[in-house]
Amino acid sequence: IIKWYGTAIDIEDRKRAEEALRRSEAYLAEAQRLTHTGSWAWNLRTGELYWSQEVCRIYGLDPQIKPTWPWFFDRVHPEDRARVEQQARMESTEKDWAVSEIEFRAVLSDGTLKHVHAISYRVRDDSGETAEVIGTIVDATERKRAEAERERLRQLEAGLAHTNRVSMMGEFAASLAHDIKQPITAAVTDARTSL
Repeated sequence: IIKWYGTAIDIEDRKRAEEALRRSEAYLAEAQRLTHTGSWAWNLRTGELYWSQEVCRIYGLDPQIKPTWPWFFDRVHPEDRARVEQQARMESTEKDWAVSEIEFRAVLSDGTLKHVHAISYRVRDDSGETAEVIGTIVDATERKRAEAERERLRQLEAGLAHTNRVSMMGEFAASLAHDIKQPITAAVTDARTSL
């Protein structure tokens, strides 16, 4: 060997950045799991959809399967489907919107019904055209159940208050009858005695 040639590249900064990115993605995934909030993106130019693992979990979809619009619309409750499809058309064609929200029901493949709250935001390119729609999907099923339970408890409280009022009126009527009957009975007794 007469000469050695070589180059060395310091990749420590790149490795640190990759590790920081992995940690950040893990924190995001854990936060989404804890809050039942998934993220999604729709590239309007390519039609490609991206769903986070939490969106896949909410819909019962295997994260390895690539999501499609037909699959998604098949999971929307039939009574909500037209409204959700109209919202998606608006997001893909109209230019004068920035943020949109919609609540709908999703029916999973096992028949489970979930309430979903979706928020969408449009991302514009340099020319001002909508390039992507990004958003979040929140599993609002527990919140809806709690609201229904709260309403049921409110109705029970109203019924109990009504029963309480009727019961108090009965007690008042009995007391009033007693207070009216006693002097009348005394007068009748006095009248009989007089006779």
